[in-house]
Amino acid sequence: MSKAKILVVDDEKEMLEMLRKLIKTKVDVDCFLCSSGKEALEYATSVDFDLVVLDIQMPGMDGYEVCRILKNSEKTKNIPVLFLTARTDTLSKIKAFEIGAVDYISKPFPPEEAIARIHVHLRLKQSQEENLRCKEALYQLRYLDIVNSMVQGFSHNFNNLFTILCNQIGLLERIYLERQQEKHPIFEGISQTIERIVNLIGKLESFAINKRNDCELLDLSLVLEKTLESFSSSLPANIEIHKCLEKDLPKVQMPFSLLHQILCILLTNAKESVEDTRGILTIQSWKEKAKQENQEKERVCLKIQDNGKGISEENKKHLFEPFFTTKNTVGVGLGLCMAYTMMKKYNGDIQIESEENKGTIVKLYFSI
Repeated sequence: MSKAKILVVDDEKEMLEMLRKLIKTKVDVDCFLCSSGKEALEYATSVDFDLVVLDIQMPGMDGYEVCRILKNSEKTKNIPVLFLTARTDTLSKIKAFEIGAVDYISKPFPPEEAIARIHVHLRLKQSQEENLRCKEALYQLRYLDIVNSMVQGFSHNFNNLFTILCNQIGLLERIYLERQQEKHPIFEGISQTIERIVNLIGKLESFAINKRNDCELLDLSLVLEKTLESFSSSLPANIEIHKCLEKDLPKVQMPFSLLHQILCILLTNAKESVEDTRGILTIQSWKEKAKQENQEKERVCLKIQDNGKGISEENKKHLFEPFFTTKNTVGVGLGLCMAYTMMKKYNGDIQIESEENKGTIVKLYFSI
């Protein structure tokens, strides 16, 4: 896991250096220093900080104004701000809390108290982020349950109607053959359309299945290589694949067909994102430790990265919703939703990072 990041802002160099040494000695974090409010705001918009330790009395922009701007920005409003200042009066403290500070320490201060408070706010920030992820996952799963029920009913009724339609088309084709003694090209087009509809119904039914299939212990690298064999045949000449796969990874638990399908979905999305450029798909796997349910557990990770057109902030909010697509006339918007559902069913996770015109990174996490 990456270290927490703390930004310390004070116009006195000696105080900055003292705080840096104190924090680095007692807390396992990356510590960033700056000496003005303007510099602090520039830092805060480019780095995702977990805590800002902020002085009040600074030349130019004071700490109050810095805090106010941070809290009014969508990007930085959730960063906790801890004031560490020489002001000891009650009104200064009240003003700090009114504009959004989470804590207030007056100078001079016992180092142990400052470190204890920093620890508390880092833990609170981590807990809030975990709670938010859990809420989003719960909402997504509830939403998927509703869609699953709708899809199952839709597939059942559609299959019945489709059987009648196929029989009628077959009868029509036989009548035409008897009268004209040759096939009409339109029936070939109808057959291809029927095949596409059958394939779509199969995907819908697969998406709506709630029970887990029997697990297999799979070598992720081997499944990936087999998937790439079939995938590479459809790869344009302008796209390269770079691989960096860790050897002897623990095996992951999932049916082969599902893992193969997830990889096909992600590789196809990456390919379509870079088709108009000199595309590079980078695939990397490794093992890491991560906190799960307050315990540190090992997991296997797979990253698929492209240098394509990326995804807008607005579209990123809807990536795992069923039937959401950015492909206009191509696709039905089930790919990522199916991948998300499958990973969750087998105690895994999928995360996506992307910026417009800077490409996309998809990470799969497998419990072991």
